[in-house]
Amino acid sequence: GSAGGSERDAVRVPLIAYRPGSNLGAVRNAMQQTLHAVDVPPTVSALLGLPVPRASEGTFIEPLLPLANQALLTLHYRDLYIQQQRLTKAVAAALGLKLFPAE
Repeated sequence: GSAGGSERDAVRVPLIAYRPGSNLGAVRNAMQQTLHAVDVPPTVSALLGLPVPRASEGTFIEPLLPLANQALLTLHYRDLYIQQQRLTKAVAAALGLKLFPAE
């Protein structure tokens, strides 16, 4: 047979997050939600207290943010916003578009 494909079992992978003392792992608190692979790096960065990777195209997986350091969360949102602005400017420039006023 061939590997990969778009069949449900070939493209669905579970994502498990845990922190001692958190109730996110409770039996009745399981999420059945489709996530995107590009959202994993910024989310893991927030969970580890690290800046969002510069080349990241994703956003945070909101239900996992209670596991992050809440004191740093505002900084993570700011970092993600700045990264998304940089990405948008780069794409706009490549397309010959001017979206933001001159800096």
